[in-house]
Amino acid sequence: MKVVFWLNQFPAVSETFIRDQIIGILNNHIDVTIFTSYKNSDVSSIKGLVKYSLMQRTIKKDSILPRNWFLRLSRMLSILIANLLTANSKFYLRSLNFLRFKRTSMNLRLFYQTHFILKENPDVIHAHFGNNGMEAAYLKSIGLPFKLITTFHGFDIRKGISEDNSYYDLLIDQADSILSISKYNRQNLMNFGFKHDQILDLNNGIDIEFFKPSDKKDNSLDTIQIISVGRLTDEKAFDLAIKSIKNILKEFTEQEIHLTIIGEGPEYAELKGLIDSLHLKNNITLAGKKSSTEVRNMLQKSDFFLLSSKAESLPTVILEAQACGLPIVSSNVGSILDIVKEGIHGYTADPTVNDLTKA
Repeated sequence: MKVVFWLNQFPAVSETFIRDQIIGILNNHIDVTIFTSYKNSDVSSIKGLVKYSLMQRTIKKDSILPRNWFLRLSRMLSILIANLLTANSKFYLRSLNFLRFKRTSMNLRLFYQTHFILKENPDVIHAHFGNNGMEAAYLKSIGLPFKLITTFHGFDIRKGISEDNSYYDLLIDQADSILSISKYNRQNLMNFGFKHDQILDLNNGIDIEFFKPSDKKDNSLDTIQIISVGRLTDEKAFDLAIKSIKNILKEFTEQEIHLTIIGEGPEYAELKGLIDSLHLKNNITLAGKKSSTEVRNMLQKSDFFLLSSKAESLPTVILEAQACGLPIVSSNVGSILDIVKEGIHGYTADPTVNDLTKA
């Protein structure tokens, strides 16, 4: 059996759940190819996994498409002529339906992706995120014989909400299975038009042998260590976390409190400026990108986990924090209440500074 993973980027520190899924499949002696828009040079998220040859399995989407238009056309004609009398000719010809597929056909991207899939001959294409599912759905629609599975996560759900109801119509028609990681996602997927029996519920899992409480934690320290993990983007709303810490410090003047924010992203400069303007350099650290091992070690040394997002589905990092024994303070968005029971696992609040401060 063979599976092609259709991705936005690989490897990615912020998407270790995809890495873990790929490793799990390889451990079950299933062949894997990773087809990705971006092949990242930072391999910290796959450190120690050399035996799986993950980078050797990874193919950048643009690498199969000649940049030079003369080469692109001439190679296309060569492939077409070589396959003209084969059973595969119909797939190549269908990929050249400019009226139906428009730009993705006219730039020959669909033709070369068809050629790639015919060579790989996968039993399954597993697309992570709806946009990749849509790309693979074009190939399924020309009749290529593979099962199409798509897992929806977060931004793809928000994309569907912000667009008109027809946005995912092609994927609705072509997908064999849609994987939903939360009740919130399932409800929105059904609102988009996916069928009830087309959607399978599969929450993100974590390795509880890896993420677990540390027996070496120093509980004698006076400083309360709070930790947050995520991309530094607007939707993660780390500005709310920073302002909440400012309010807490005003209220508890004798208590030492420190917030560590792990992650990188476009909001870094703005968040750093906010920390400086609120005179919180001694209380808040922007720690940057960290490996899975570093994240786990820092979770184990912390006292609380804080999630301040304005939008989420079901964040895996909360499961990791819980596995490390941390109580959670989180904004009440998406399916957070499915994993954070009020007063048992922690507390939830509306994603505002005042409510997060109170929590």
